Amino acid sequence: MTEASSLFSLSFHVGGNLGYAIMSTVVARRTLFHRLRLISHISLLNPAFLDSQSALNEHLEQGMESGLADERALALTDSLVNTQASALAYNDVAWLLAVVSMAAIPFCFLFKKVKLERDPR
Repeated sequence: MTEASSLFSLSFHVGGNLGYAIMSTVVARRTLFHRLRLISHISLLNPAFLDSQSALNEHLEQGMESGLADERALALTDSLVNTQASALAYNDVAWLLAVVSMAAIPFCFLFKKVKLERDPR
């Protein structure tokens, strides 16, 4: 009986690790996808981006040099894009898990009902 328990435990852990690996891969790929989509809106031809960068530069120039403020503003924008891309990627994974869970519900009706035997005591 311990062999069956060990086999069940092994398959449980391998399945969990496989699921984690798949989800982390999906998160990484979707983060890259959303980052590329968000970066496409950051351009010197986009007036909204130019306005936000100039406002951020003005705010940062109060405590540092002008050149450092420009670099810091771009670094903050990059950090914001990364944060938003990660949030969107985790949103995608949540939707994926919801769809997979909903798709698995009909399979529950395919299981056989098990009749429990009463203890004769």
